Parts: sequence; C-alpha cells; structure tokens
Amino acid sequence: YDIIESKGYSAKSYIIVTPDDYLLTVHRISPKKPLLEGKRNVVLLQHGLLDSAHTWINNLANQSLGFILSDMGYDVWLGNSRGSTYSQYHKSLDASNEEFWQFSWDDMAHNDLPATIDFVLNQTGKDKLFYIGHSQGTQIAFAKLNSDPVLRSKVAAMVALAPVAYLANVKSPIRFMSTVCKGIESVVTWFGRGRFLPSSSLMRFLGLFLCRRQSIPFVCSNIIYLLAGYDAHNTNTTRLPVYVAHTPAGTSVRNMSMSHGKFQAFDFGKVGNMFHYNQTVPPVYGLNNIDLPLKLYWGGDDWLAAPTDVSNLLDELPRRSYIRDMYLPYYNHLDFVWGLDAARVIYADILHFFKEFQ
Repeated sequence: YDIIESKGYSAKSYIIVTPDDYLLTVHRISPKKPLLEGKRNVVLLQHGLLDSAHTWINNLANQSLGFILSDMGYDVWLGNSRGSTYSQYHKSLDASNEEFWQFSWDDMAHNDLPATIDFVLNQTGKDKLFYIGHSQGTQIAFAKLNSDPVLRSKVAAMVALAPVAYLANVKSPIRFMSTVCKGIESVVTWFGRGRFLPSSSLMRFLGLFLCRRQSIPFVCSNIIYLLAGYDAHNTNTTRLPVYVAHTPAGTSVRNMSMSHGKFQAFDFGKVGNMFHYNQTVPPVYGLNNIDLPLKLYWGGDDWLAAPTDVSNLLDELPRRSYIRDMYLPYYNHLDFVWGLDAARVIYADILHFFKEFQ
C-alpha cells in the first residue's frame, strides 16, 4: 500500500481466510480528511481477470476510482481474488504447489466474495455495502448474488463495469488462450504448475524498461488493444509502464478455462461433473434473481465483454427502474478502469447512482 500512501492517503491491509483456507489480502483506503468512523458509506471494489487491486489506483488520484470514492467520503476497500499478486497464500498449501492453483472463478464466487463482504461489514459495523466490479469482478457477483438472497441483502447497490456473464462473442486472443488452457490444465504449463501469467520480475522489467523507451511504447499499447479492444485516444500512454508492471497479476490455468456460450459453473467433464454436481453437465447460473439497485456500464469496442453478450445479459435481468445501464460506443475493456475520460464520463455518474441508495 506504499502507492496509496504516496498519494497522501492512509492505508491498511487485512488478511481474510476463505472457507477453503485461501488467504486473501484486502486493502483499505482512508480519506485525507478524517471523518467520523462509522459515518462513511462502505464500498468494495473487485478487480477483473488477470488483474489486482492495483487497477483502482493506477492513475493519478483525480483519475483513479479508488481515490475519487475516498475523496467523496466513502470507506474504500479493494479486494484481491485468489491467485492474484496480493492473494497467493493458503493456510496449508504453497503457491509452488500445483494443488494451490486448482481453482476457477466459481471458487471466487462461492468462497472469496462472501468471505470478503462479510469481513468488510464486520470490520466497519455496517449491515450493507456498495459493490463495484470490473470484468470477472462482475461475473462472480452475478453468480453468487443470484443464488444467495442473504448475501444479496448485504449489497446496497452494485455497479458492473464491462459486465461479464456470457462469453460467446469474445474477440480477444484470451478466447484462444482459454481454449488452450482447457486442454492443458492437467499438465505442466507455461509459467509453473497450474499457474497462468503471474506478475513477475520479467513483467516489471518490461513495464519499467521497454514501455518507457520512446521508440517502442506502441508495442505495449498494441498488446493492450489486442487483448481489450482498440481505443488509442482514451489511453494515457505515459502510464503504460505502470500498467504493464502490475498487470497481468496472475491467476490459475483453470480460471482461464472459461465457458464461452453459457453462464454456467466450471465444467469438470462428465465424470467430474457427476462428482461435483451430481449431473453430467455443469449447472447453469441465472440472472433473474438479481433484484437490487444495479447499473451496468458497457463498451462498443470491448473485445471481452462483447456488446452482443452484454445485451443478452441485460435481457436476463429483472425489469426494474433501479436496474439501468450506460452504453459507451468507443470504450474497450480496460477503459472502465484506466481510460482518460473515465472519471468524467463514468465515475461521476457512479457517485450520482450510489447517492440515490444511501
């Protein structure tokens, strides 16, 4: 949390133990202007695939959602999914052990998310919090909140940035990686047993050295566009070394083995599905029970949360006046967290939306 304190805020980190003994780090930002403890509304921010809590504080303070919320008086908590940079620990398993990496986003939905929400509410003495998810941070929330009315009652309102449920129309090369990962999960993989793209000294070197060279910053930006969608005018190229130094933050190969056409639990194969679910196919998640204040922000140039897939997601949600969306035609997948105009176009709107339900 040195980055948080370098911007003039105070920070504290906590360790959360999940029901299956993973140790997750959650960061808390305290505002520059102290407010009465207990008077602030609590907000939990959950990052997306191959990302970490760092994504919410990557830019200047007046452009980073974590700091903007803190300046507006929120008690800000930044979650970290298992396997990401700040959550590579377990009570009995080492991260070098292949067994540590035998998890998918299902485990994040059913173990990490409720453990984090309950921990934050317990620490703050609140009975509800606001939730902001990006990418996979929305996916785990949709899956769990739809099936768990008790957890749903603890969320005052939710914001979904680049929302993910269906993945039938993914254009990003991540679709290809996902197919490959499905086939190689049981063998030794690229960067270690069961581990996929951990944030490492190599990535930090690329970020700090290569992306700063005037002749080749386009290499870094084009890699980002290839994965997330093209939006050159909304990318702060001077921040590319920071982005690449912290992203990808790592996950498991199993978490990359996503189901493209259906919003469903992890597919273990027929035999594995019988063992885990007592049926030959994975159970399908619904969206019709997500009856809470919700606003979805989605982009027309998003190669991961593709517009057609988001449209299908919207069709499945309940028809309520407090379930809304904002479409941004030029936005790619990462503009929602790193975009130059995100503070003006999206974050100001989020503040207005949350204010309705305080």
